[in-house]
Amino acid sequence: MALSGGQRVAIGRAIVRHPKEFLFGEPLSNLDASLRMEIAKLHKQLGATMIYVTHDQVEAMTLADKIVVLKDGLVQQVGASMELFHNPANRFVASFLGSPSMNFIPVQVADVKDDAVLVESDELSPVWILPRGKSYTKGQNVELGIRPQYIEPHHERHANSFSGHIVLIERLGTETVLEIKLLNGQSVIACVSQDEVFDIGEEASLSFDPERVHIFAE
Repeated sequence: MALSGGQRVAIGRAIVRHPKEFLFGEPLSNLDASLRMEIAKLHKQLGATMIYVTHDQVEAMTLADKIVVLKDGLVQQVGASMELFHNPANRFVASFLGSPSMNFIPVQVADVKDDAVLVESDELSPVWILPRGKSYTKGQNVELGIRPQYIEPHHERHANSFSGHIVLIERLGTETVLEIKLLNGQSVIACVSQDEVFDIGEEASLSFDPERVHIFAE
């Protein structure tokens, strides 16, 4: 195993006792992301239950068969990593899972139907969003939760879009991260293909798929 000396000794001592359960209290401490793979392999080899405590959402997503998200000692949601990623129970869970973190954009409920909610703002023309089993009322202030990977910047205006100016560009090889400042001053993060070309100061229209958007009450 490619673990540090202290980690190897501690885990080795635990293994020889053949416990049914292991408790890892933030064992990596952001030291080496490659160690996650070693712990994952160990889990498969031993076949024992491992309770893994971490503040790192990447560790939680990659290592856990089941995630229990806690806030102030209270359980917020329990489930598989991708279940929580696609269907977060609340704003806290949505903000914890995913990198870069989800964007939260203030809007108001303009109308409500049985299977959809119409939202709008000074930045966004009215658009119908699926409420995902939750109920909202007309005139209610809510937030749209949109993951950076589901925002598509365009050089021209599109439907279901916000407009803003690009203030930061980070090229990471496999993707490019853009920070766009909307007309109201709020910053929005978008992840785009490595080959897409944008310039600092350029105006961009940010469109999104309404079926991939979440609504959270403020």
